[in-house]
Amino acid sequence: GDKSEEQRSSGIWVATPTGSTAAIGAAGGQPMPHRNDRAFQFVVREPYTPHGQLYHLTQGLLGPQDTLICMSQMGDGTLYIDGPGVIYPFNFGDELRVRLSNQPLHVLV
Repeated sequence: GDKSEEQRSSGIWVATPTGSTAAIGAAGGQPMPHRNDRAFQFVVREPYTPHGQLYHLTQGLLGPQDTLICMSQMGDGTLYIDGPGVIYPFNFGDELRVRLSNQPLHVLV
């Protein structure tokens, strides 16, 4: 079902199976089989938990019907797409929605 949680952290990694081995693996995510092309995962980086607060949505596997929604509460945030080459401002009140495309990218490995 729908779940939400307000968090503070240094960011969130999101990856498909093809991108899950290195970057998201280093962030604490799990390697995903390449044949699982109808899923993606997220991992919250360096969550800040004041006064022993616990977060429940720090990582997860999402499927074709799921959408990850992030709303910025920062005055000067940034989205990085596949490294530092493609960046977008992500400021207070901006919303990011991540979901699987109906037109998957075919990759030879």
